[in-house]
Amino acid sequence: MNWVFLRGLSREAGHWGTFPNIFKKKIPKSKIHFLDLPGFGTEFQGRSPVQVSKIVEDIRKRWVALKESEGPGEWSLLAISLGGMVGAQWVAKNPDDFKFFCIINSSAGNLSSTWRRLKPLRIPDLNKIRKMPLGANRELAVLKMTTRILKNPEKIAEEWGVISNLRPPRSRNVIAQLLAAMSFRAPRELKAQTLVVSSLKDDFTDSSCSDELAKYWAAKQVVHPEAGHDLPLDDPEWLATKIKEFVRS
Repeated sequence: MNWVFLRGLSREAGHWGTFPNIFKKKIPKSKIHFLDLPGFGTEFQGRSPVQVSKIVEDIRKRWVALKESEGPGEWSLLAISLGGMVGAQWVAKNPDDFKFFCIINSSAGNLSSTWRRLKPLRIPDLNKIRKMPLGANRELAVLKMTTRILKNPEKIAEEWGVISNLRPPRSRNVIAQLLAAMSFRAPRELKAQTLVVSSLKDDFTDSSCSDELAKYWAAKQVVHPEAGHDLPLDDPEWLATKIKEFVRS
């Protein structure tokens, strides 16, 4: 099965860490495709829309071309945080595109308050990070905000510092993504079989936001007891195992 992976706020395909390789080992017949949100990663020279629906339009155009080149076969979608909002809108608007949808540590404005979707203590952190020069120190600050049990964050920060200089994120695009996230409202129905994944000790987005999504969609839910917001980095083995169990069930 083909899988599309979507990253979150100001992140790109290069930020998945070891998770894709672990995912492929757990689910051997899977083929992973990375699509960056507009304005980031491979699309860093472009502009990010300020509406989730417009982000979906941009990504889906690229996905249609990719799907045609891959030929027949089923597709599924895995997405985290803002990527999860994009994924939910995509799945709702185009119900036949994906069989499975896994949404990680995400939220919606019609279900959770602003201060649960973005914890107040993170606002000064985000402002501080925004003013830091691109590089390893800035990436380490991001990791300290979004992970809790990650091993070797300094090593990862060095690698990500290189990425940020190769494909620099623009402040305008980060702000546009924040505006898109804040205005997002969860669609009522999702045809794809949906797994809501959350981290109980997420210090960026309160885990109750995922609880609300799972209830709203009557979806299966799994909760990690210790990880932070960036669950694919914190515990890739656990996450891949839970998805494997979901797909096989």
